[in-house]
Amino acid sequence: MRHFILVLFIMLSFAASAQQKTKYIYAGLSDKSVSLTPFYKVFGSSFDPAITLGGGMDYIQKGNSYLFQLIEGTAYSTKLIGQGITFSTSIGYRYKMESGLYAEILLGLGTSVFSPSRETFSLDENERYERVNPIRAILGAPVDLAAGYQSGKYAFYLKYRYMIEGTYTDILPILPTSLLGCGIRYQLGRMND
Repeated sequence: MRHFILVLFIMLSFAASAQQKTKYIYAGLSDKSVSLTPFYKVFGSSFDPAITLGGGMDYIQKGNSYLFQLIEGTAYSTKLIGQGITFSTSIGYRYKMESGLYAEILLGLGTSVFSPSRETFSLDENERYERVNPIRAILGAPVDLAAGYQSGKYAFYLKYRYMIEGTYTDILPILPTSLLGCGIRYQLGRMND
């Protein structure tokens, strides 16, 4: 619960500072997989869908460079991890060319709330094992790389996310995951700085 409160506080701080800034919303579809090293395994033998919805704002624009922040929620279903939602916020740098092409790098913090896919048992007061369906919450640290094209208020992008999450289980304290997908972003306003 502490992790969720921390991420909620960061998201509310983001919303409070969003006055008079360029704001945008976005949506994306990805394939989620568990991989120990970045880019080693992006797509597995099965498609494990992840849908992302989020919003963002630009803090500073100087020439073709932007400093921005995103908040997002990603719902996912995988055979290995289970079903869940990841909430995260990231600070990023974007470089946009005159042609509309751009590249981004982001660092973030988040929390994942999920129901594990593996069966879990608990010992009851009669010393018998009963099947339980626990809801788990773990911290995550995502790193995102994105490339896209912006035309007017719309931008289309490809995005890769590598995230370290923990503590997944006692025997697997760190769970590295990756997502590769595409999405669309819509700009809501302009900077007034």
